[in-house]
Amino acid sequence: MKQAWRHYESGDVVVARREAKEILAGSPSPVDTAQAEDLLQRTGVSKTALYYALGAALVISLLIVLAVLRG
Repeated sequence: MKQAWRHYESGDVVVARREAKEILAGSPSPVDTAQAEDLLQRTGVSKTALYYALGAALVISLLIVLAVLRG
């Protein structure tokens, strides 16, 4: 788990998440389980950010369609 935290602190979130998932897939100790779940929660993308991105994509798509229809 220490290696996963090192990756997280150095900015390599993808590798940190992968290692945390691998730890959870095995038979970790309760401490490692709690730390891996904490790391996965910290590095997850919030649903609010996904909704804003979806809304922005819809607005941009609508503007493109309107520009094509008008032009």
